[in-house]
Amino acid sequence: APVAGTVAGRPPVVAHAPSRRATKGTDMILAGLEELRARGVAFELDLVEGVPYAEALARMARADVVIEKLLGGDAGMTSLEAMAMGKVAVARIRPEVRAHAPDVPVVDADPTTFVDVMADLLAAPERLASLGTRGREHVTRHHAPAVVAERLVGLYRVRRPHAPVVPPGWTAPDIATRLHDAERRVAELEAENRRLRRRLAAARPDLLARTLARRAAARGARLRGRLRGRGD
Repeated sequence: APVAGTVAGRPPVVAHAPSRRATKGTDMILAGLEELRARGVAFELDLVEGVPYAEALARMARADVVIEKLLGGDAGMTSLEAMAMGKVAVARIRPEVRAHAPDVPVVDADPTTFVDVMADLLAAPERLASLGTRGREHVTRHHAPAVVAERLVGLYRVRRPHAPVVPPGWTAPDIATRLHDAERRVAELEAENRRLRRRLAAARPDLLARTLARRAAARGARLRGRLRGRGD
């Protein structure tokens, strides 16, 4: 089995910065990383959550590998930001998306391949360096502001007789959308559960008092009954 190498004499740093855990596959990512640790693979994990954007970028900048997601099917902004900083980006890339953009140097991983993909990456520091360089070159070549502006100007100036090309899956609902809806519903149910628990906690003292009163009344009635029986 691959054993993690070192980057500049230290274990590699792996970052994951989910905006929504359910749509990124965060639970599967964390479980996979725990499996790697159980195998003896050394690395530092930085789970970047609930922090300002500037801090998230700063923490990604000290990582060697940035895991974007294991769900969905294309590289998003997190992968682009990671590559712009010379970091290795990991995300799930569907075959049809890869066919549309075969040269994007994002490392493909899904829930079934994630552990092995990460084990191979962490065992090869020289590959991390090579992928980081390729990622930065890719972003500079295709996503630099001047490049994007020039491309947009060209699109605006050309009258096209046919419908624009839409990357596969962009207009169709996918699992990420459904997971986002499910996550929102879970949050609503958890909030309702907390509200009901607070109401129950507030009602308990009164409920206990009434229960004790009923028991006392019942004992009193039994005692009066026995006393009347003795009097007869």
